Amino acid sequence: MKKNHNQTAAAAAPKSGSGSSLALIWHSACLAADGYFLQRAHFVFAAIKVRPEAVLAYGGEYAFLTQLTHTAQTLFFAFLVLCDLFFSGRGEESARATEALIAKKQGKQQQRRSAAQHSVSQRMQFIADCTFGVIFVFSLVVGVFFWALFLINRELIMPEKSSSFYPNDLNMWQHGFTSLLIFGETLLVRHANRLTFRNETLLALAVGVCYVVWTLFGVYSTSGVWPYPFQPKMTIAMHVGFYAVSLVFIIAMVWVKRTLVHLRWGTTHTTT
Repeated sequence: MKKNHNQTAAAAAPKSGSGSSLALIWHSACLAADGYFLQRAHFVFAAIKVRPEAVLAYGGEYAFLTQLTHTAQTLFFAFLVLCDLFFSGRGEESARATEALIAKKQGKQQQRRSAAQHSVSQRMQFIADCTFGVIFVFSLVVGVFFWALFLINRELIMPEKSSSFYPNDLNMWQHGFTSLLIFGETLLVRHANRLTFRNETLLALAVGVCYVVWTLFGVYSTSGVWPYPFQPKMTIAMHVGFYAVSLVFIIAMVWVKRTLVHLRWGTTHTTT
């Protein structure tokens, strides 16, 4: 029983996970880069709104899955930086030494205080791992769908005239480098599959359905304008088919994420 308790403590602060110097440097760099381009995107949309010919859907920049995902990813890296600072100094050896000290020398009040701190660290790690799964999936959804439509016909997703106000480097970042950052996160920082495949899939699908509901009943029904250029030409059946394909792709990306995490970090800490 004592051995399992020590292993749990060690797992809460893995060497290559939150709290390591590498993780803090990586997450700080990702936050700075993501934050910079997010601010630029905000300025771009602010400039578009004052153009006389501009016709934006209800919700403005947040009618687009690209902007929503970019914002979520930036907030995710900000949370990871906080986790790194919280876990700083709580490596595997430190965790085991702390557990031994608790068992031998500390009183009941100190034990409860340390147990509460350990519980907070476990919850933060759980939130980070579950959020990572969602960000991974939708970063790839944005990148793959954008470039697939762009290669078929760029007018379907980003008309050529948009290049006059939407910089190419911002386009490359939001539809390419955000996905690369998530792959880098997978390779450099330890994450675990905290949920079962079924529950993680349901979580990702729930987020996807929320965006569909937002698009239909928030964006289009309010302004009569679709977020993307290809949508006005689609029939109801075509919309249903598109969303169905998107949901299948989401399920596939959940499997890809879980497989990569397992191949890179080995064990899977499924809890629910």
